[in-house]
Amino acid sequence: MKRLLFLTIATIFLASCATYEAPTLSTSETLDFTHSKVAAEEYWIPAKLVTPKYPVSIAKDKVAGCSRFKISINSDGKTVNAELIEAYPTDAFIAPSVAAVKKWVWKPTSKNEERVEITRMVQLDFYIPDAKNYAQAKGYCAVGTQF
Repeated sequence: MKRLLFLTIATIFLASCATYEAPTLSTSETLDFTHSKVAAEEYWIPAKLVTPKYPVSIAKDKVAGCSRFKISINSDGKTVNAELIEAYPTDAFIAPSVAAVKKWVWKPTSKNEERVEITRMVQLDFYIPDAKNYAQAKGYCAVGTQF
């Protein structure tokens, strides 16, 4: 499976499942938390999130939207293997995401002293106050409990 390295943050919105028990794995394995923000945040928290630039052409057209990604955080706290799941309403938000995500740094929590690698989902929202599709974007980009 080809994996791409990109991500963005205008605003990062994540939601979670109600309860999740982390599996017991050796430190050489990657934990999959694509269904639980709470579990992911028990291992890694943001140390540095770079905000991407809002695409000028999209801002001029007054368009809002979001992108969803499956990412991996390696033992060095870097975002790697980011894979676009979907973008709404256009792919124009992807390019600035690539530039931003390469600069993201994560900090292990006290529970993750072994710096176990994880996979998680993130959603990145792009909003401007007078977006012509603001209500539609908010409706489509409403975070579900899977993130």
